Amino acid sequence: MNPVINQVINNGVHTTKKRVANKGLAPQYYVEDDHEAIIPKDLFLRVQEEMARRASLETNVGRRRLFSSRYALSNTVFCAHCGEVFQRTQWTHPNGKKFVWRCISRLRKKRSAIDCPARTLNEAELHAVVLKAVNEVYAKQDNFIPQFKANVEKALMNSNSPEIEAIDEKIAVMEAEIIKRSKTRQNCDELGDEIIKLREERYKLQLDDANKEGLKEKIAELHKFLDGQSAEVHEYDDSLVRRLIETITVYDDHFKVLFKFGIEVEVAA
Repeated sequence: MNPVINQVINNGVHTTKKRVANKGLAPQYYVEDDHEAIIPKDLFLRVQEEMARRASLETNVGRRRLFSSRYALSNTVFCAHCGEVFQRTQWTHPNGKKFVWRCISRLRKKRSAIDCPARTLNEAELHAVVLKAVNEVYAKQDNFIPQFKANVEKALMNSNSPEIEAIDEKIAVMEAEIIKRSKTRQNCDELGDEIIKLREERYKLQLDDANKEGLKEKIAELHKFLDGQSAEVHEYDDSLVRRLIETITVYDDHFKVLFKFGIEVEVAA
């Protein structure tokens, strides 16, 4: 993800809207784009899209999960048996401490009421899976990249610009009518409510377009990674996961690694 977007989110960008009744003291208008934005609109939309994604995280069985940035693999490793996420936990042995990843259904067996047979993963094994998947993409990039580019180009063709322009035209007509009515102190609440609905609809379309534009960034990220590699990667790094990997699904005898640019790789256990 774009580090600028992440920084804006982590610094706490908040927008609040409060609607109050006009009791006749003065006409009240909401004017869009009347001053220079604090941050560019496209960046704002990307931030909103990422915040919405983090707020709606769910397991594969529809359970709510909290976004965590403490470990790169948190909310990334899924169980193929029950659909829950794997969680990092610490085991203590006479020879020392050991970190493993276990399905939450097993960790919280009484609460989940699921007898999940998912195996426990040594952290080193999970790191090795990441390296194998990344190196396979690097080795077979001539096969993967054309496929990914075709998928991205297809997605970018379906822009919401015509629908957004149509909504803007409706809003402009309604805002002109509100100004006209306000001069004679006529009630404008119905028009105001309709404008709010149209703005919400437009906002969703803009978020969808922002998500598609993010695909371009994923292409750039993929090329940046591949161009920066002169050989296979031999050492695990959390940045590999954060930059490249969407999900890892754990099966009994293999893993499925889905990259953020849509490529899926199978790794034997």
